[in-house]
Amino acid sequence: VCYSTWVLGPALNPAIDASATVASELAATDQPWSWLFRVGDAVTGVLALAAAVALVRPARGWARVAWVAAAVFGLSTVLDAAAAPLSCAPSLDAGCASLVADEFVEPHSWTSSFAVAGAMASLVALALWLWRRRPGVALVGFVLAGLAIAVSLVTLAQILAESDTEGIWQRGQLAGISAWLVYAAAVAERGVGAGSTRE
Repeated sequence: VCYSTWVLGPALNPAIDASATVASELAATDQPWSWLFRVGDAVTGVLALAAAVALVRPARGWARVAWVAAAVFGLSTVLDAAAAPLSCAPSLDAGCASLVADEFVEPHSWTSSFAVAGAMASLVALALWLWRRRPGVALVGFVLAGLAIAVSLVTLAQILAESDTEGIWQRGQLAGISAWLVYAAAVAERGVGAGSTRE
């Protein structure tokens, strides 16, 4: 829920075109209601990090990889929201667009990339851990991972091409990460964590 505040974007900040811009512009520090979007991400990151830290120590094998990756997602998301949000919205300000034109030196690009990579790695690792234990649940994870990774790759291509539909794909990516959070929580509740990951 906290990671899905972007769905409020069209109502709270209609100037940001949801189909053509990344959701990070909603959290740019010069935008109205940006604090709400940053708080949502920060809360998500703190909760994911805390859960991962609690689950990683007793975990073994792919389960441990999954929770370490979840911790990477959590920490990166906290940094993304608290330390490296965009300072302005490139789609609304030509000066801002030139300021953040170099994706490889923009801190926000790095924290966002690590967050996505952590989420995808965690999802795949959970599915791999479950494959011999609960194949049906693992299959759901593999399907979800395949879709999420495919959408993430298309999102990257759309952003690099500065496509007019990059916002649609990126929000699909965010929905996929939210689905992973629900999947990871359900798997953890069923025992992939605590003592059961000692196998």
